[in-house]
Amino acid sequence: MRRHSSAAKESHGGSHEKCKHRNNLRSQPNRELPGEQAYRLPSLDVPVRHAHQDLTASDAGRCAAIALFVERAQAVDKRFAFGDEHAPVVADICRRLGGIPLAIELAAARVHILGPRELCERLDERFRVLTASSRDALPRQQTLRALIDWSYDLLGERERALFRRLSIFAGDFTLEGAICVGSDAHLDQLGVFDVLASLVDKSLILAQPVGDAVRYRLLESTRLYAREQLDAAGERDACASRRLRYLRASKRVSLATTRVR
Repeated sequence: MRRHSSAAKESHGGSHEKCKHRNNLRSQPNRELPGEQAYRLPSLDVPVRHAHQDLTASDAGRCAAIALFVERAQAVDKRFAFGDEHAPVVADICRRLGGIPLAIELAAARVHILGPRELCERLDERFRVLTASSRDALPRQQTLRALIDWSYDLLGERERALFRRLSIFAGDFTLEGAICVGSDAHLDQLGVFDVLASLVDKSLILAQPVGDAVRYRLLESTRLYAREQLDAAGERDACASRRLRYLRASKRVSLATTRVR
């Protein structure tokens, strides 16, 4: 089991009101014994989107993700001093990395080279930027890409197909959207439901209750990775067309409902 900083553990116990929890990246299948229950380990809490601009260094330090970033950055560069000017930028880094501890540690290790602001600007190239120099780390812990590669390699073919196709959604989506974009001759509607449930269980896709419905989304890092897989499979144009048809159909239904009311 990978050990993380004491500061992050302590901070996780009393998260700030501007922070929230996210599910960790995990792809090992459940193998519970009879009578046992699976517990999904949450990732570190990160600042709520659009709320981090008002964070001070003191407030930000109460978020476990930021506490881990600061501790690892200072371990690499003793000169790094976390001040109020850094808080919004570091908060954005941690949010975009989805609170994944390994990704945050890899990012913090680059601060002495890039600085927080330039690091944040380069997160679109995160699979090249976030690498580890330690030879003691397991292969899957040396780069963010290797971590997601490891999770992706454990998936079955149907799981891989749906995972990459759902990356066509830039934001969240519904089960109906997943069915429209993800189903084909080899994966029917019930198949999409089963595979989606499996991906949620493995934390590669997050499920969020919204009222009496559930919406789904991918963390930014996993979505970027899945989009690469979508391009490699040559499915991007087809999925984009399916998404457009779904959005148009949803808009027509919404307009019809509005008129009835």
